[in-house]
Amino acid sequence: MSGGELAAPDGRPVDCEPVHKARGAFGLDLRERRELYNGFGDTLARAVELVAVPAVFALGGHALDGLAGTGPLLAVALAVFALAGVFVRAYFAYEVAMRAHEAERPWARPAPARRGPS
Repeated sequence: MSGGELAAPDGRPVDCEPVHKARGAFGLDLRERRELYNGFGDTLARAVELVAVPAVFALGGHALDGLAGTGPLLAVALAVFALAGVFVRAYFAYEVAMRAHEAERPWARPAPARRGPS
């Protein structure tokens, strides 16, 4: 057995190809499942970003309000500013992702040049 192969406890080489070709409960192969899980992770990251960034800005504004004695003015203003920034960033990230996705589609490819009658 060469150094790169897997071995069972009894020393026999392990054939892992059936595992890589196996389909899960949702009928997805491993590559499709990985894309699905990456989508879940990306969505969770966006959700945390959507909530955490305005919350941190609001907390900072609340601290500044306490120092300046301005009531909730800075907390609300900074939270709205952060929320607007998060939405603008999400919009442009979506636009870039959709342009890349559309560029991969068959209708986005240039048509082959036609030859005229000879």
